[in-house]
Amino acid sequence: MVGGWISISLPGTPVPGTLQTLFVAMAGVLLGPADGALAALVYVALGAAGAPVFAQGTGGPGVLLGPTGGYLLAFPVAAALAGAGYSRRGVGRGWLVLTVAGSIAGLAVIYALGAGRLAAVVFDGDLPRALAAGVAPFVVPDLFKLVTVWLLASAIRSRGFLAEFKAAAREE
Repeated sequence: MVGGWISISLPGTPVPGTLQTLFVAMAGVLLGPADGALAALVYVALGAAGAPVFAQGTGGPGVLLGPTGGYLLAFPVAAALAGAGYSRRGVGRGWLVLTVAGSIAGLAVIYALGAGRLAAVVFDGDLPRALAAGVAPFVVPDLFKLVTVWLLASAIRSRGFLAEFKAAAREE
């Protein structure tokens, strides 16, 4: 996932701004809950094995044990939640409502596990400080990312691109 390579350091927090949440939600929304979670799990496993796929080109088990490890470990669950609307046919309101709700629930899981780990590693268990440093600066940008996911996914689904891609993948 290239989302980690696009990274901005923010003052007052060890958590960088990235596009990881966008790609995690997109994986779930486009691939469905199981395949989206699997894609996120493979991403986390590659990074844990040392591939430089995490924020700022880092990798290795130390990243998962560090201040941002909780966010990363939440990605498979978040992708599965974001993919909740996948089984709905078409792009009608039912699909979109489930997709919006699932994506927001996935983001909440990322924030909860991320802030919990951040509190434990950086702030001596002080959860309010961890929320202020590791969640508050990211809420508005992450909501914009989710809107982008919903718009892109709706366009992709309505044009049948995903079905064509999956059919081509099965033929190979």
